[in-house]
Amino acid sequence: MIKAVIYDLDGTLIDSEREYLKANAQAAQALGYPYQPADFLPLVGVDERAYHQALAAMMNETEIPEFTRLSQKIVAMVMQRPPLMRDTKATLEAVAERHVVQAIVSSNHRSYVQQVLAAAQIADFFAAIIAFEDVPAAKPDPAGYLRMQALLHVNRDEVLVVEDSQVGVTAAQNAHLPVVQIPDLDGVNTTGAPVLKHLGELPAFIDRRNEHPFA
Repeated sequence: MIKAVIYDLDGTLIDSEREYLKANAQAAQALGYPYQPADFLPLVGVDERAYHQALAAMMNETEIPEFTRLSQKIVAMVMQRPPLMRDTKATLEAVAERHVVQAIVSSNHRSYVQQVLAAAQIADFFAAIIAFEDVPAAKPDPAGYLRMQALLHVNRDEVLVVEDSQVGVTAAQNAHLPVVQIPDLDGVNTTGAPVLKHLGELPAFIDRRNEHPFA
């Protein structure tokens, strides 16, 4: 029986990753680099540490702080009214109606996560948040999901993780937790994890799992 659903945030609940790509390109262009949004696709889903390393290969390392400042400024403006993924609110409501605890494990900073959830008016759905500052290593390391499982006091077979990226799917699998992927900008995982087309399919997926837990 699924008692807890743990969501990733960016690209799963919030349609933010496209905004990140556009902001990255605009910031790079302001510094004289002719990058386009698609050039930053390989950075989708990686944590802040890996992101900095990748940027160092794309531009002068001394310019990374200014690039980051410009990009974050652009994103912050957009995130005053966060764009939700398809069926986000309806799905959160449907899962809550099933008396399932909902939580978030994000590789982003806690302040960002809290601000985005509040601005999107969905903060009240979540019992707990694990963010960048809360773990020694980000996804695909399992630390975030293991800590959340312990925080929620649920068994592994009572959890369902919802992720959009292959990095996130791997993090859940490294924690030995059941996971379903709803791909956004990243490709479909090659690990055999179930794949849904959009969030709106999640409540029915939960119902099927509860009816046939060993299928």
